[in-house]
Amino acid sequence: MKIKFYSTLLVILLFFFNSEIIEANIENKIVVKVGNDIITSIDVENEIRTILFLSGKKLSQEGINMSKDLAIKSLIRKKIKNSEIKKYKQEDYNKKMLQDYLDNIATQFGINSMNLKKYLGRNNISYDALRENYEVELKWERLIFQLYGNKMNINVVDLENELQNLLNEQKQIKEFKLSEIQIDYNQESQKKLNEALSSIKEIGFGKTARKLSSSSTSLNNGNLGWISENVLSPEYLNILKDLNKGDISDPLKVTNSFIILKIDDLKLTSNDKINAKELEKKIINQKKSEKMNLYSRSHFLNLENSIIIDWK
Repeated sequence: MKIKFYSTLLVILLFFFNSEIIEANIENKIVVKVGNDIITSIDVENEIRTILFLSGKKLSQEGINMSKDLAIKSLIRKKIKNSEIKKYKQEDYNKKMLQDYLDNIATQFGINSMNLKKYLGRNNISYDALRENYEVELKWERLIFQLYGNKMNINVVDLENELQNLLNEQKQIKEFKLSEIQIDYNQESQKKLNEALSSIKEIGFGKTARKLSSSSTSLNNGNLGWISENVLSPEYLNILKDLNKGDISDPLKVTNSFIILKIDDLKLTSNDKINAKELEKKIINQKKSEKMNLYSRSHFLNLENSIIIDWK
């Protein structure tokens, strides 16, 4: 990836961000070119406002300084993904998941989802940009499945053996309700990990996920939902097995990134009550999800490394 850093970027950002708030009426200028697409100062302003608002932080110079780098990187990721989506004309996405996402945000602020657009508008947050961000992620997931779905087949014999071993060996199965924060692996990984751990203590795991995680789950506070121990990878299970409800794991190095996990809840399920078909379905879904995430990260990194990103 060819990236040109110009000192004028700092001048542009400082010009538009005053000591307390971002001015409402500013001249719109190009900040970054991503291939044939552009990111403007207005885009950066809106993204910073959204990051701070959803993470419960006040719009201040400190918050702006902490968020502007993340905002620009988030916009770059969106431009790269959206360009690939347009290339393959991938317009289909899960509309229910989008509505659930918007409903969750409304619930977070104690309002009805029908009033979310007005509520965000009163706080100078773009509802359309917020909606589009998640829509792009959902379309990206569909695109990755379209491109790599035929590589996600599960070996039937191995699956049956694994299922039978689990049913025979375990009297009780532990289930984890998990959230994640993903930090991309690069030269700044340790700095970002330290920032994430500090932010978790300050504003909580979910808000930190929104603010710092590079995973699409960041749009939903990092929520992964309920996952049974028998479908977790050995690496995940190893760092979770001795943790309790509310605990946060040490960072786990996976392909091209670090993962921090939080146990939001725990429950034990008796083996007698386990439906073999349901368990088999969970194992298949988890294995496919792991492969999907791997192909998604790999495909994105290939795109990122092939595109010219020009900081104006």
